[in-house]
Amino acid sequence: MIARPRLSARRALIAAVGVVVVGVLALVATRPPAAVQAARTPLLGRPAPPIVATTATGQRFALAAVRGRVVVLDFLASWCSACVEEQGRLAAFGRAEAPRGVSMVGVAFEDRAVSVWRLVEASGADWPVLADPNGRIALDYGVTAPPEAFVIAPDGEVVAHFDGPVSLPTLEAVVARAATLREPPR
Repeated sequence: MIARPRLSARRALIAAVGVVVVGVLALVATRPPAAVQAARTPLLGRPAPPIVATTATGQRFALAAVRGRVVVLDFLASWCSACVEEQGRLAAFGRAEAPRGVSMVGVAFEDRAVSVWRLVEASGADWPVLADPNGRIALDYGVTAPPEAFVIAPDGEVVAHFDGPVSLPTLEAVVARAATLREPPR
């Protein structure tokens, strides 16, 4: 006859597993949101690399055309689950901030621009999504994996870099600070 574990030993094991699961969930749930990553990019405090590209809808886009506005440059892909998950929040943010002079611009990272544009459009957003077929834009910005975002002040200076999903309170604070950095008179 095989001895069966006592019921109290099973309960202790189940309780221990439960404690571990709750601990892991608490750790994940309380992780701080993505922070501005000053050390990851040499672009902070420097002029944003120029961008001239074609949008998913076939129009020409130049970053210089939105100078004087705060720009959130978001590198994303339709195959990136974190990008898909954060898109609704970014769409709401973009709609709320557009009247205050914020331009949202997406860059397709290792993806077809039309696939990314469909993702952006499905979230209710209507900003341009740039094609980056040879990865030149991503290379110029040092992007290695989506989602990554940069905030560019009205004077053209890169003031923040987010590596990973962006928390809206952090993005709002960075954009508000960037809006105070107006282009100097010529």
